Amino acid sequence: MHNWSVSFRWLALGGLLGGFAAANVSGCGGGGSSFPPEGIDSGPDSTSEVDASSSGSDSPETQDAPDDTGTGSSSGGDSGDGGGTRSGGDSGSDTGIDSSPGDASDGGNGVDASDGGNGVDASDGGNGADASDGGSACTNGSACSIGNVNGVCVNAACVPCNGGATSAGTDTGCTTAYGSGSSPYVCISGSCAPGNCTASSACTAPTPTCGVSTPNFCGGCTSDSNCPGGDICNLKAGNAAEGTCVAASAGGCTVNQSDAVCPLNAADECCAGSCYPGNCCIIASTGSGCTGAGVACASQQPGEVLGGGVCTTCPAVSGASPVYFVDPVHGSDTTGTGNNSTSQQCAFRTISRALQFIGNAPQQNTTIDLVGAAGGVTITGVASGAPPVGQELFPLTIRSNITVKSSGGPVTIKVPAPGGAVAQTTGFILSGSPAAIQGGAGAALTIDGQTQTATTGIAVQSAGSSLSAVTIQNFARDGIDVANAGATPSALAVGAGVQSVGNKADGLLVSGSSSATVVGSDAAPTQFNGNAAHGIRVIGTGVITVTGTVGATPPAGSTVILTGNGQAGVWVQTAATTQSTLTGVVSTGSTAGNGIRIIPGSNVKVRGSWVLGNSHGSGIDIENSGGGVVASVAAIDLGTAASAGANVLQSASGANPNLGAGICLRLPAASAVQLNARGNVFQGGVNCASAAGVLKTAANRACANGADVGGSIVAFPGGAGDTIDVTMCTYP
Repeated sequence: MHNWSVSFRWLALGGLLGGFAAANVSGCGGGGSSFPPEGIDSGPDSTSEVDASSSGSDSPETQDAPDDTGTGSSSGGDSGDGGGTRSGGDSGSDTGIDSSPGDASDGGNGVDASDGGNGVDASDGGNGADASDGGSACTNGSACSIGNVNGVCVNAACVPCNGGATSAGTDTGCTTAYGSGSSPYVCISGSCAPGNCTASSACTAPTPTCGVSTPNFCGGCTSDSNCPGGDICNLKAGNAAEGTCVAASAGGCTVNQSDAVCPLNAADECCAGSCYPGNCCIIASTGSGCTGAGVACASQQPGEVLGGGVCTTCPAVSGASPVYFVDPVHGSDTTGTGNNSTSQQCAFRTISRALQFIGNAPQQNTTIDLVGAAGGVTITGVASGAPPVGQELFPLTIRSNITVKSSGGPVTIKVPAPGGAVAQTTGFILSGSPAAIQGGAGAALTIDGQTQTATTGIAVQSAGSSLSAVTIQNFARDGIDVANAGATPSALAVGAGVQSVGNKADGLLVSGSSSATVVGSDAAPTQFNGNAAHGIRVIGTGVITVTGTVGATPPAGSTVILTGNGQAGVWVQTAATTQSTLTGVVSTGSTAGNGIRIIPGSNVKVRGSWVLGNSHGSGIDIENSGGGVVASVAAIDLGTAASAGANVLQSASGANPNLGAGICLRLPAASAVQLNARGNVFQGGVNCASAAGVLKTAANRACANGADVGGSIVAFPGGAGDTIDVTMCTYP
């Protein structure tokens, strides 16, 4: 018997742009990447490139004006006419001669005006990592893509990994092409994805289950809150089933045993032969196993009459819509009940304890309130093992009917780096429906990856999750990852005041057949800024719906903002039958790519957005990633006769233009398709919805030199080949 007794919001925009650096990513010719590679160049050019934009690895665009002298090396370095070097571009030789070295069309020192510095193409993803290439060849063993599939290069051609088969565990070909020994990849239906398993047969205790916390990674339960209602987590070291959920009645208690530690989980108590969270037993409303004056066994959940409780003098939480307080400074995980109405010490000290106490079947509208302070409160923890007193064990799994919020002052949750047997760390898993995280008024809530050492901020694995007024920052991969839970799609609502910034991959990734909606407000804009890959990326058959408004002087006054991301502000590569929509989006300042990148074959509509100031790419770029051959743009809608696009896509020099083109359409040869792009606004304020105008093109209609439109296009109207329908306007 136990002898228990009582003793006892905004980040400045300039700071974002100044503080976040783009990742150094290698393309097909340069090895693997440090983040999921949709958008990484699949390979160097197989023929001489004569593109005026000097694309690092674009499919050759023979209609473009030559710009470079010098011969590119096999390692990807064509030297410009004034000495500029390409840090990860062509393997073919550039044969064009620039007629005026260092002239106005060059970036100085031989760097083309449409280059991103050091020979990085205006539409490249940095250091040869292409944000817009459509290269036709690749280097054996490297990353490449076929439509929505992340393939592997074999014999200079992009093929599905494992020939389309699915591996049971880590796939060496995928890991070599996309990851590393510490960042493994697996082959899933022919496509490489982060992970070390596709089935639990590849996993062992104490992480015996594939996908328990992160899709395609071996994991195990870390507390009862990870388990279905009524089950407990087996945490007995060395047990063959360690890390799995078992029935409470199978926890090792003898029949009718009460008031003893559960053999398979020391955090639980044997009560009437089953294991329950707590250190005492609630039996017919009386305490069992508690000693000391005024000490009773308080129930863990309102109305509980049989199960585990806590020996304490603190009152239990009661009533509908219960609120459990977590006070990292004053609370107690030993005697706290979450009810701090009589004493601060009656709050819990950790979120982990609150989740355990609440159990697997929370009441509707249950809230965990994180108590901050005027000077801020920091929550820390570990990724494995028993955490020190007052620290969390990550990930923290938020089940159905639970909302985590903050109050009283700023709260920062620092997620630990991986270590030991734990290869990935995640801050929160939203597994319930509904499950939510929201910052409170005057209580900024931040989830921090500690200089990109923790892996992912928030993993969404439910159909009814939401976020609002929370900052997710500095993670080694994605800030927010919305993925299928097994075969079941997940769905996330991103509300006003959410910021996913400074992450090494994407601010928001939507994959599988999952979906996300994004909104903002004038008072609390939603922002995806300074991420090394993309602000928002949608792949597979995922769906994104963004609804924002553009301010009078963007990005100021706008409600959904993507600024200073490494490759594209928004990357859409989805074949979903449900259309993705981008409305009122502000995407600007991409450091090595485009404002919006759309892969042919995607189903997406763009309306009322402001896409300027991408000084290394185009406003909206539509083309395959390296090796892709898809030519369909029928489901890409930038404006129709019935619904004008109303997107601001290009401006004049000196007025924050995109370096490449307003719209860049580059498709495989002889595709002869027409892109719907009626009623948009281009440089000089030309509004094609209200007046006829002639749009500006660059030489050979290249996506360069601040053109309105460009790419593999012919004159509109009247040309035979790829065209962009800009009625009422035309272009030569």
